[in-house]
Amino acid sequence: MRLSTRQFNLLAITTLLAVLAHAGRLPLWLTAVLVLIAPLRMLSRSRGGKPISAWWRVPMVAVLFAAIILHYGNFFGREPGSALACGLLMLKLLESERIRDALAALGFSAFVLMSALLSTQTISFTLVLCASLILLLASLNSLQPAPMDPVRPLRGELRTGAILFVLGLPMAVAAFLF
Repeated sequence: MRLSTRQFNLLAITTLLAVLAHAGRLPLWLTAVLVLIAPLRMLSRSRGGKPISAWWRVPMVAVLFAAIILHYGNFFGREPGSALACGLLMLKLLESERIRDALAALGFSAFVLMSALLSTQTISFTLVLCASLILLLASLNSLQPAPMDPVRPLRGELRTGAILFVLGLPMAVAAFLF
C-alpha cells in the first residue's frame, strides 16, 4: 500500500529530526546535504515525483561510504558510525513509498535517535529527543492499517504518540534504574 502524503510527510519530518539530533557532531557538509534531502523529497513527491531509482541510490551509497572514509579515515567508532547511520537513514527516505519502507525507516530512526544519546546525555537534550520520539510514535500510529478515522487531524496522531510515550515511561525508568 502506497503512503499517503500525510504519512510520508510525517516520516520525512521524523527522519529529519533524528538526523538533526546528530547535527552538532556531523561534518557541516554532511549535515547540509542530509538536511536538504527530506524537504526536497517531500517537494518532489508532492509534485508527483517517483522514488529515486536504484541506478542512482547505489552510487549515492558508494559516495557516502567514500566520503566518510575520506573524512574520518574509517567506519569504526562513534563519530563515523553516527555519520554513516544518518546518511543511510536519509537515503532510505529516497526510496520510501510503501508502508513496509516507512516501518523500516522509522525503526532505523529510533536507532539513530537513541545513538545520539551516546554523545550527549544532558536532561535538556534528552527532553528534545523525547519530543522527537513522540513524533516517531505518531508516525508509527499513522501507518496502522485501520485507523479509527482516516481523516483524523494531526493533533490526534500526536496525542496518541504522547499517550504511547507516557505509557512506556514507567518501563523505561525501571529499565534505567535496575
